Amino acid sequence: MKKLILFLSLFLISTAVFAMTDNALDMRAKKMSIEQATTKEQLVAQLTKGLKTDAEKARVIASWIAYQMDKNGYEYEQLVKASHRNRPAEIALENDPFLTRIGTPFDFAKLYAELATMAGLETVIIDGYAGDNVPSSRYSGHLMQSLEPSVNRIRGGTYHLQRYESAWNGVNINGKWQLVDTYWMSKTNKMIGQDLTSHQMMKELQKRQRRLPSVSQLTANKRIDDDYFFAKPRNFVKTHFPLDAKWQLLPVPTTWTNFTK
Repeated sequence: MKKLILFLSLFLISTAVFAMTDNALDMRAKKMSIEQATTKEQLVAQLTKGLKTDAEKARVIASWIAYQMDKNGYEYEQLVKASHRNRPAEIALENDPFLTRIGTPFDFAKLYAELATMAGLETVIIDGYAGDNVPSSRYSGHLMQSLEPSVNRIRGGTYHLQRYESAWNGVNINGKWQLVDTYWMSKTNKMIGQDLTSHQMMKELQKRQRRLPSVSQLTANKRIDDDYFFAKPRNFVKTHFPLDAKWQLLPVPTTWTNFTK
């Protein structure tokens, strides 16, 4: 019995020693050089090197996206303007988010799913609405299913809600689904292209495909908001309303009316 107790004690101590803290994982993600991440496969290999658990892998990948991806301010502004005018946004700019490090919530969610899958994690992309004050009266309830924001529009001729269309992820950790929103997890005021014309934004995207900013420039003034990593479902549903109610991960799903109160 004493030997068993000693063995268990040593196992717990070793686990505590070798398991990386969130802060350590965040710093690994934040400092990952551009040269170490020229391909998605290379990036995942470097980020997850030596990690023991799925939770660690899920965190380091989410942190890399939150730190080293910039938010697409150009597309956001187009959505806001179009929403105010109740017309569909015209967004036709080609962009590879991994190459430019610029993306929308849909791009962040799709990239997280790709990278996490490469790391051996089971993930899903969850479509829905996200915002602090999503209006209720203009909801049609019929979003077209697509990851492309340019065609992910509300049926029935109303476009007031298109600025709130969003996507995030579910990741399965030890048989339990967890909610992750890397776009909201990135706590920053930095958005790219808010004041640019479509021509200027295209030039910026092309420029970034040729040469990315340095890691220090990409990560400057960004912080991690832990509320959106492995988020508590009852808190998460206050700002995120999935189209499929099962992804609220609640025993009794909330309604659209309650979400927009």
